[in-house]
Amino acid sequence: MTSAMIPDQIRPVLGHWAAGDRAAATAAYARILPAVNHENRQCGFRAAKAAMVEGGVIASDFCRHPIAPLPEATRGMLIDLLKPLDPVVLKWGR
Repeated sequence: MTSAMIPDQIRPVLGHWAAGDRAAATAAYARILPAVNHENRQCGFRAAKAAMVEGGVIASDFCRHPIAPLPEATRGMLIDLLKPLDPVVLKWGR
């Protein structure tokens, strides 16, 4: 499953793949894989909301019941994994 939180980082992977450059696609995907894996296994859709709050896009990452809030340690790890990637979501609302 691709990431809803960093589409600007997924696009180059797909572009390289479509162009037949498997090595570049693999390298680009390997770069973002820790963040995507953390998103998919630890956060779910809450990751996109947390990233948008961090980037000033939305004011709250509140999720309706029965979805629990993202644990602070999980959110912190997510942001730590995203920052080196410099995704648009962390700058968009600023």
